[in-house]
Amino acid sequence: MYGLKQNRWYDGRRDVYESTQAAIRYLKKLHDNFDGDWLLALAAYNAGEGTVGRAIKREQGQNKPTDFWSLSLPQETKTYVPRLLAVARVFANAGDYALNLPHIPNKATLAPVAVAPGTNLQHAADMADISVEEMHSLNPGFNHGSTGPDEQTLLIPVEKSDTFKEQLTKLDWNAPTEAEDSAETGA
Repeated sequence: MYGLKQNRWYDGRRDVYESTQAAIRYLKKLHDNFDGDWLLALAAYNAGEGTVGRAIKREQGQNKPTDFWSLSLPQETKTYVPRLLAVARVFANAGDYALNLPHIPNKATLAPVAVAPGTNLQHAADMADISVEEMHSLNPGFNHGSTGPDEQTLLIPVEKSDTFKEQLTKLDWNAPTEAEDSAETGA
């Protein structure tokens, strides 16, 4: 519904980048659906659009307020939204709470790099000069040891991405890929 692919080779729900983009699209939709009310949008993200919509209709039918704080919602949602607000406030005002949060620069740490269909993740890790465990942790959407038969994108640490791209240019793109070999043998 929000552009996440799912097949034998790949599950976009586990892809950190793609699932985050889908969540953002969904939150924006909920924000629009609930007339720009972020609290209702967050409640709907947690409990579902229908649950929040029905709660609003119940309250409207009784001429009662329909803001987040007035709705009868599941207990999990009643605590989810305030907890999220509390975490945001603590992070925004860490000094007021005697928290010394490390500064994290607002810059990309990962670079998306397009790769050929069936790219072996072990080989890609070697080319990026990272462990295969790190390659899998950065790209958890892949269900097997390679990308699928469609062109894919791998997330590579920014500091390794130029080397990785250079290594990609040296590959023989006419050699059979792991996905093609697997498809031909029925594995």
